[in-house]
Parts: sequence; C-alpha cells; structure tokens
Amino acid sequence: MLTWFFQTGRTLIDLLGRALGVVGLGPLPLLPTAIVARARRRTALESLGHQPWPDGLARGCKSYEDDAGLGLFGRIVARQVLGRMAANRLRYIEARRRHPEVFVRPLPQTTFVLGLPRSGTTLLQRLLSTAEHTRGVPIWEAREPVHLGDGPDRRRAAMARDIRLMRWLAPELDRKHAFELDTPEECLPLFDAAGGWNPMLWRPAGCTGYLDWLLAQDATPAFAVYADLLRWIVRDQPDARLVLKTPNFVGFLPSLLAAVPGATVFQTHRDPAVVIPSYLSLQETMYRLSGATTDRHRLGLASLEMWAELVERGMAARAAMAQDTVVDVAYEDLRADPIGTAVAACEAAGRPCSPTTIATMQTELAGRAQHRHGNHHYDLADYGLSREQVHERFASYIDRHLPTLAC
Repeated sequence: MLTWFFQTGRTLIDLLGRALGVVGLGPLPLLPTAIVARARRRTALESLGHQPWPDGLARGCKSYEDDAGLGLFGRIVARQVLGRMAANRLRYIEARRRHPEVFVRPLPQTTFVLGLPRSGTTLLQRLLSTAEHTRGVPIWEAREPVHLGDGPDRRRAAMARDIRLMRWLAPELDRKHAFELDTPEECLPLFDAAGGWNPMLWRPAGCTGYLDWLLAQDATPAFAVYADLLRWIVRDQPDARLVLKTPNFVGFLPSLLAAVPGATVFQTHRDPAVVIPSYLSLQETMYRLSGATTDRHRLGLASLEMWAELVERGMAARAAMAQDTVVDVAYEDLRADPIGTAVAACEAAGRPCSPTTIATMQTELAGRAQHRHGNHHYDLADYGLSREQVHERFASYIDRHLPTLAC
C-alpha cells in the first residue's frame, strides 16, 4: 500500500510539472546561486573556502537540466542532492576552521577495495571489516560526514527514513543492492565536500555532460578533501583501522595513493559482460527513484565507456607502480571460497588475519547468503549492448586480468 502511495505521488508531482509547463510556468529551475543560498540558510554557515572547481556546481546543475530527463519530482530530488553537496562543503570548511588540529593528523592504517562494480567489492569489504579495531564508513556517515555538534545528531535517523522511502519507491532495490544502515558502504558521498568534483552526481540521474567534464579533471584536490574527511571520521578513535570500498577509485589510483600513502589496495575482477548489465540494472533503478527518464541505450553506452576508461586508467597507473602495490582478487575465487580468498589476499598484502578475525568472518558470512533478497535478473541486450561489444571495449583489461575469457 505504501509503495503504491509513494509511486502515485511521484507520478502526480510529475503531472503537475507538465501542467505548469503547459501554462508557461516552466519547471523548477536548478540555479547554483539559489542552491548555495539555501544550503547557507540550512547550515547557518557562509564560507565555501577555496573551491578547486568553482564552476563544478554550475556544471552539475546544467547537466541535470540538459541531460538527465528530469520531471518536477526529479528536479526536487536533484535540488536536494545538489543542496546536500553545498551543505557538506560548508560543514567541512567550518570543521577545518574550528578544529585545525584534526586535519594535520596522520591517517590510520587504511585498506581500499576497488574494481569494477558488482565484482565482489561489497563482500570483500565486509569480510575485511570484521578484523579487530577496524571500521568502515556506514551510509549515513558517508552522506553527511561532518556533524559540528551544534544540535542533535539526526543523520542516522534521516538516512533510515530515506532507505525506507527508496524501498517504497523501488521494491526491487534490495535484490540489486541491499542498502544497510550501519554496515560499511561506499565512501563516494564524501566527495560532496570536494568543491565541485563529485562522482556522486551520476548516481541519481544521467548527467552525461557533467560526467565528461569530471573525467577530464585532475582529481588530486578532491582526494585531499576525501582524506581530510577520513581524519575527521576517526578523530576520536585513535586505534581505528579503516576498510573502505569504492569501485570508482580504480580510475584514480595516483590521486588516491597521494592522499592516503601506504594504503593497502585490493582490486576485484569479474567478467565485464556480467558486471556491466548488473550495474546498469541497478543504475536504472536509481534513476527511477528520482523520476528521471531513462534512455536505456544511452545509459548503456555511457556506462560502458565510463567503466572501460576507469579500468584502463587503473592499468596505466599500476604499470608505473611497484608490482605489489595492488593485490588482485578474482570474483570466482571469492564466491567459491570467500574466507579463504580474503585471508590469502590479506597475506599477499602483508596483513595476515588472526584466528579471531577468521572466526568473525565466518559469522559475517553466515548472515549473508547470496540472493537472500531474491534473484537479480539483467540482460545486456536491454541496454543495446552485446557480450562481444563489451569484451571488445574491455579487451586490454581482459587480456591483463581475465585471460581465460580471451581464449
């Protein structure tokens, strides 16, 4: 009943938007100045600090306007996404002003899991996060990392409400990716605070123009902000070790390792012709949450190019690094023997697992049966792609990391 209510409400809002357009009132505009002004009122903060990409917010607004196929409901969602981006920037700059000592501390021991999406990154991160004194970043903390203590901390409650809303709007979401409130999740939302460079803007809607711009930028300043936020998150946990996961980082290894030197990095690998349609199916659901009109073929081509470019950048970066900088983990090994594979990967990285960690891994795994939320069905052809096309675009990656597929 609730699902029907919220889905109908979304439809009615979009119909209202079309009706307003007919009488010449137009859609809800996405204006950078208005978004920043609302964020300043919401946070009671003023300074955005030095922004490495002063046009980043404007480019995001324009791309949402021009590329994303948003109705009135989608524009409301986009305004919230862009407003959170500005608010997180304001809070980060204020945290630096109030607590400068936090941002000169050394980072704790940090492990990253990256690779193509849907290639076992979540499973590996959650297994590694069971080790003693480790922690990830839960989704509510990643979305709003800085709480300045000026009032009650409502971040977790707000995220719980939003997860419920997502499930009402898209009941199939848990089959594709089960968002959990307190378990480690991707830390990509931390880039809200980076000052204009923000891969998260691609998640709610297909802002292809912004994506093209983002991939052409030097990400180093953004990763410096990301590292600052990691320092903030563990500021009261001196013994904490971080285990973090973000597939996109495969394309930004030099910037990542410059910001977090000495990190342990695991890269998972799986057939791109399997991961790409799975990713596309999830992404289409995320677009539907915002009411965006999805051109499946356009989404397919844009995503194929994005992930192919990211893994190619990763291979180029690794060719210039010491061979043991990144430890490779095959998805098939991880699925066949999750704990044995995770333990072997840690040993290869010089971080052997204790018996206690192995026991907690077993407990974690016991509660995570595959497909426990139902089967996730997807097909490349739905997005105008073929297995041969994907393998051709990923040929160099397959030759390097999945040679049996090339046979």
